[in-house]
Amino acid sequence: MSLSKEIQDFIDSKLKENGFELVDLDYRKEGGRWILRVFMDKLISPEETSPEVKEGILKSGVTLEDCERMSETLGRWLDTTSFFMTPYVLEISSPGINRTLKREDQFLKFIGQNVKVSLYAPLSLESKQKNFAGKLVDCKNHSISVEDATSGLAQIPIESIAKAHLNII
Repeated sequence: MSLSKEIQDFIDSKLKENGFELVDLDYRKEGGRWILRVFMDKLISPEETSPEVKEGILKSGVTLEDCERMSETLGRWLDTTSFFMTPYVLEISSPGINRTLKREDQFLKFIGQNVKVSLYAPLSLESKQKNFAGKLVDCKNHSISVEDATSGLAQIPIESIAKAHLNII
């Protein structure tokens, strides 16, 4: 189920107030209950990307204590809103080593890293390729460039991407 932009913006603003950024949200019914998963990371700009990230060693700055604190804090804030009419379970997590990439700012942070990208449809009528894996070379004008192991350099509009994530392990 897709969450409204209002809910995403609310969660994002509360995370930013506490030094984190919203990486992804997932709201779905599992085992008869609704679960809201919030994936967060330390708030850094692409210019502040650490040397470890640039060298391919990804270390999330999010600790278990950060997740606990934000679960309590965000849970209290969400309980004061009318966003959710049914009971739900709130889960807070780091994005993990093979983190999802959805927004242009997320792609910008990880230029030079290996990624896997799946498209909704092939980029052209001639090509049947919908999956790309290789180095993320560039990101600009709502498009990414991936040096794909199979087809070489591919220019991919972000809106064509069904799923993308880092491919570290």
